[in-house]
Amino acid sequence: MERRRFTRHEVAIPVQIHAGEWGFVAETVNISGSGLAVKLESSALSGGGRVSVTIGELGEFNADVVDGGRLRLDISEQDQARLADEIVRKLAHMMPV
Repeated sequence: MERRRFTRHEVAIPVQIHAGEWGFVAETVNISGSGLAVKLESSALSGGGRVSVTIGELGEFNADVVDGGRLRLDISEQDQARLADEIVRKLAHMMPV
């Protein structure tokens, strides 16, 4: 059985996606320490390729389009762990216990 390295968190975070001279705003469906799924109104990312994505207050990252709505972040393992910790910390503030 394949196990994911990072847990996916279902959360809606605004993102800005840029590729070359075009860009648009989207919203995450879920996010993890190594990637994210975004909700798209069109098939803007269906062709694949490389993009820059700004994820709310988490920062700007380079990413590869895995399929039409999923992006794999191009970051080191150390940065993946830091991002995963930051995601959990930010989500903890948003979610009442």
